[in-house]
Amino acid sequence: RLATRLKSRIGNSVTYSRLSGTTTTSETITAWRGNEQESVVNPLSQVARVDSTDRDYLFLAADLAMGEPRKGDRITDGAEVFELKPVQGNPVWRWSDESRTIRRVHAIQVT
Repeated sequence: RLATRLKSRIGNSVTYSRLSGTTTTSETITAWRGNEQESVVNPLSQVARVDSTDRDYLFLAADLAMGEPRKGDRITDGAEVFELKPVQGNPVWRWSDESRTIRRVHAIQVT
């Protein structure tokens, strides 16, 4: 299967976390990066700086034990933390393959 090959060849171990009340639940999953886009701010044509980085992550749906991804969930990828956030009125996640085994989530860098 393509999904299994992608996971084993380009997957990276990340921590997926969800805050529920005062309790944070975390699990380690294998995910791979999808699209990445930097938002650049250039006030008054001065030196540009990176304001934030949007990134898509893909992973096997069966690998996320806590179920469907939710807005506000976080992915820690090395020293970077990304928060799941819908983009342009779309849901926070969508299927990335016809057999509905790969989820694609959209996240914005928070640290």
